[in-house]
Amino acid sequence: MHPAPSNSVRHSLPQVFVSTSKMNYEYAQLSIQPGDPRKVFSIRLLHLQPSTDRDAPLECRLVETQIPDYDYLCQQSTSTVHVKCEYQALSYTWGESQFPQSLHVLPAGVINITGNLHSALQTLRKPDKTLVLWVDAVCIDQANIPERNSQVSNIPRTYAEAAGVLVWLGTRQRAARRPTVSRLLHRTGNTHCQRS
Repeated sequence: MHPAPSNSVRHSLPQVFVSTSKMNYEYAQLSIQPGDPRKVFSIRLLHLQPSTDRDAPLECRLVETQIPDYDYLCQQSTSTVHVKCEYQALSYTWGESQFPQSLHVLPAGVINITGNLHSALQTLRKPDKTLVLWVDAVCIDQANIPERNSQVSNIPRTYAEAAGVLVWLGTRQRAARRPTVSRLLHRTGNTHCQRS
């Protein structure tokens, strides 16, 4: 699980698995590269398409967005306006390095994902509106090592800029096998638990 970073907790970098399954989606290179003098970095956001059918195939669009360094911009005498794209970061366990499920990337592509991520997206998907998420396994081109290293180093900012962090513990059956986590979440305030 990738916890949202905080000042009091050291952020652990995600374990990276590269799918050995074939996928037919080719990532476009991010337009802003590390070290950009504008103090901006790019991420991709997963725009999960709505469906009223829980079992319908998962469909999304991957949309690049820029996250500016607001501290830097405040120190500059510039009138540039940056529109903030609202998204939620999804924290979950990758589980085993098996990718049996499909995520259809519109207009025409497929990314293989883990069963746990598939369950999370299936449960979180809205019936009537697009859900905008940052999901490390999909939003980072895992096969592109320079991009992956850059994106992983920016995970604290990616989480900090999110409107919220969704924590997926698994399906009801899996969560029930983790009583310590369930008790911990039950005791904390301002926690929303959604189980399938």
